[in-house]
Amino acid sequence: MVEQQLSIEKLRNKCASAGQQHLWSDWEELKAEEQQELLQDIQELDFDFIRRALQSSQAAVASADIPNSQPAQDVITLQNADDAQKANWRQLGLQLIAQGKVGVLLLAGGQGTRLGSTLPKGCYDVGLPSHKSLFQLQAERLLAVQRIAAAAAGKAAAEVQLPWFIMTSPFTHQDTLDHFESHKYFGVDPQQITFFQQGFLPCITPQGKIILETASKVRNLCVRVLYIADYGMHRLVVCSWTSDS
Repeated sequence: MVEQQLSIEKLRNKCASAGQQHLWSDWEELKAEEQQELLQDIQELDFDFIRRALQSSQAAVASADIPNSQPAQDVITLQNADDAQKANWRQLGLQLIAQGKVGVLLLAGGQGTRLGSTLPKGCYDVGLPSHKSLFQLQAERLLAVQRIAAAAAGKAAAEVQLPWFIMTSPFTHQDTLDHFESHKYFGVDPQQITFFQQGFLPCITPQGKIILETASKVRNLCVRVLYIADYGMHRLVVCSWTSDS
């Protein structure tokens, strides 16, 4: 009991130092299970990162020249490209794939609730005659691109592998792993697949105060591309990609 009280006091001091003491405003009124819920949420907060993320976001907004921003003019689209440009891009893309300089990032953290499924969206049967899941369709396309790139580079198919990074969520992670394992990864080498979970950040006010959803629960926001770019997941991707060098 004494040890728990010391732990709680330590968390209180940590919140106070970060200017987040308001998280404890209703502590005395909470039931025991609600107090445990709040403690768990607070323990998972990275106050230093939250502060840096807010400062970075505010600095980006302050420095943005939004009123004078103009649409980019030097954009080439497939629709406007000629046959020579398209052929050149295709050749360059296949070359980069064969050299191992291209990877695939799949954001697959969503559940299929709106589709009437309790499984991740990637496991969903979209109604094709083959009954293939979305994960299987993408896996087969990845394998096909590998074969095409290998043939273009004069390599054996097994010599070319596209690193495949699949971002899940706490709600879909295990089901996604089970789906891939039960289907033997759809013929893709498991070594070229990296599964990782998307993160969550608390909602905060412009003043940096963490927002509570209830008196015992922090309001969190699912973070996808931002998480990959700014919260260290780029290190996971880079380290996985360069693990042999």
